[in-house]
Amino acid sequence: MLDGDGRRIVKRIAGALFVVAALTLSMMPARAAANVVVAHPGAKETNSFATPIVYLSKSASARFVNADPLGHPGHDVVSHKTRSNGKPWFDSALIPFGVTEIRGLDTTPIGEYTFKCSAHPAMVGTARVVA
Repeated sequence: MLDGDGRRIVKRIAGALFVVAALTLSMMPARAAANVVVAHPGAKETNSFATPIVYLSKSASARFVNADPLGHPGHDVVSHKTRSNGKPWFDSALIPFGVTEIRGLDTTPIGEYTFKCSAHPAMVGTARVVA
């Protein structure tokens, strides 16, 4: 468990990571495939992603940024729609903080998908998978 100073440091780092992700997204054209899903600091409490609607390209790598270091046990991205084998079309690892790859986009059909955080199912967003 972190003391008061440790929590403040972690919150500052999370805030900086969130700002970098937000600036990156703001510099992209509105219709471009951003390929970044972001959980902001406090995402668990607000049941929201910083990127509630995101374009994900099948032909490029996509990342999930968890900038919420206090959202125990962590956050991830999991599509609601599943393949015939019951597995999600795309997902990421559940991480307590940092950046990880979103897997499965290369075989996901083009279209619109809702996604959630498996640890906090009320956290939802929409992904528009494009070529």
